[in-house]
Amino acid sequence: MSEKRTDAEDGADYTWEELRAFYKGKYKANEVDAYWETCKVVKTKGKGKGKDGKDGKGKGKGKGAAEPKAKAKVKAKAKTADKAKPEYKAKVVLYTNAICPFAHRATFAASLCNLDPKIVFTPLSGQLNAAEKAGVEAVHAMASCAEPFKTMTTEQLNAQKEDYKKNVNASGEVPSLKTVDGSIIVESEIVAEFIDRTSKGKHRLMPPNPVLAAKVRLAMKRFNDVVGPGYGLLMNQDAAADAEKAKTITDKLAKFAEAIDKEGSFCFGENPTLADVHCGPFLYRFKLLLDHYRGFDIFSNQPSGDRLTKLLAKIEAMPEFHKLTPITEEALTELYASYANGMKFAASPTKDAMYAGRGKSEFGK
Repeated sequence: MSEKRTDAEDGADYTWEELRAFYKGKYKANEVDAYWETCKVVKTKGKGKGKDGKDGKGKGKGKGAAEPKAKAKVKAKAKTADKAKPEYKAKVVLYTNAICPFAHRATFAASLCNLDPKIVFTPLSGQLNAAEKAGVEAVHAMASCAEPFKTMTTEQLNAQKEDYKKNVNASGEVPSLKTVDGSIIVESEIVAEFIDRTSKGKHRLMPPNPVLAAKVRLAMKRFNDVVGPGYGLLMNQDAAADAEKAKTITDKLAKFAEAIDKEGSFCFGENPTLADVHCGPFLYRFKLLLDHYRGFDIFSNQPSGDRLTKLLAKIEAMPEFHKLTPITEEALTELYASYANGMKFAASPTKDAMYAGRGKSEFGK
């Protein structure tokens, strides 16, 4: 069996061939070879180098006349490794998916805090269901957010998900964050706050002022009450229940608006806080999707007037909001069709006719 070594960037174990394939196109072959020499060897029980003294690359390391040449090669690689060292500095790994608003919280926080994580896209359960019911082409057709999965089969998608659940987050949910030392952080608001607390930027998303920090916490707590009703209306298959579900959204949003500043660019003042990170990804999706699929404007009939409309516009205008979650409104609309159909698949689903639920309909009809 080929020797495996641990890649410090993502903590995964690779053979020499796998490492070369993984970094192909990103680094030159000789740079990858140099990096290989710096990676920690994975110890295996009762196994080591073969009787012929070959290492994981199948290259001889025996004694004798070849030794000086071998040492010279190692020294040459070491020099290359030193030059490449800044490029191979261990990074935080952020497991995410462009569809998910919970994951969007983490990527938004990362951008605001100038964190440059290694992004690992992880398939969602809905993508796996689509692949199993309508074929992997259904996932490949899922616009830009499916780009990381374009070459993968259904089996490979499931295998990646199982590996993620086994080694990163047993729930299978995103986001998750792996620190440089291998610690795992889960849950969107916890990941976002961890990023903020460990960043070296001048501006903090959680204000150091304890009173203002308490206000941010209250706003986040109030917004949690908006998420469930928002999905409830989007997934509702009984048109007669639209009005009641919409009223719940309106009432919960009003409570959230009461908890933030009455004026200001963001939730609190002129700089974004964790409250903006918490609400932005959901307001963005609910405003778009509930208008498209249910004909309902989530900001209508708000006692705070246009306060929430202006807040979302300010958040959306930030480059950091889109930087690590590059997805268009058209793609989101297409991808959330499964929710608008109550996750009801057609009897014989295809990528062009996948669902059999309510889909897009007028409010109350």
